[in-house]
Amino acid sequence: DTFLTCLKNTGVHFARNKVFTFDGTLCPVSPEYYVHFGAEYPYPYFALSFYNLVPSCYVCNANLKGQKDFRPSTHIHPFVEGIEDTLHFKINIDKVDFLLGKRDFDISLEETISADSTKATRAKDSSEIFHILEQYAFHKVFAGEIILKAYVYTDTKIEELLLEYAPHGSPIFSSREEIKAMLFGDYLNENELHNRVLSKLTRNLTENIWKDI
Repeated sequence: DTFLTCLKNTGVHFARNKVFTFDGTLCPVSPEYYVHFGAEYPYPYFALSFYNLVPSCYVCNANLKGQKDFRPSTHIHPFVEGIEDTLHFKINIDKVDFLLGKRDFDISLEETISADSTKATRAKDSSEIFHILEQYAFHKVFAGEIILKAYVYTDTKIEELLLEYAPHGSPIFSSREEIKAMLFGDYLNENELHNRVLSKLTRNLTENIWKDI
């Protein structure tokens, strides 16, 4: 259960295509490595503790984090908490500009309205150390596809699909959420973000767009 919690809470870092490092080079290793949350030097007894070993890409995380002093009071510990209630991905482009062909936009991580300020500071510090935004910048094409789909498949359109595809009175889809999962090829439920790459990005962008339509 603890390991699964960690996978869920590392969604912002793990839920992306593990191909690019933050400087644009290809990552040659798989993510089945571990990094010490609390550095080994000041916390030698934690070096062998399972609760101090976070699954990560060695090249990206261990090299970026190094021996930086991480504590639950200064950074986000994925065994303890996630950031879905604290930071969301946003884009700086409106509906009209995007639909008219503008594709020059940036992806940012912004505090949610209900975010705790102290936790937000810890989340931002963690994000900066691991160059989260620099890594997600390589996925702007994917983000553009999600934006377009979200504008086309509004809540009204999804409701129409739910009612339309019901041969002999038996609906093909059991819920609106099932249609959304089919359209976006993703897991949009907060508890399922760890199941597919870029799922947090998809969830945050679609929520933001549907809210503004």
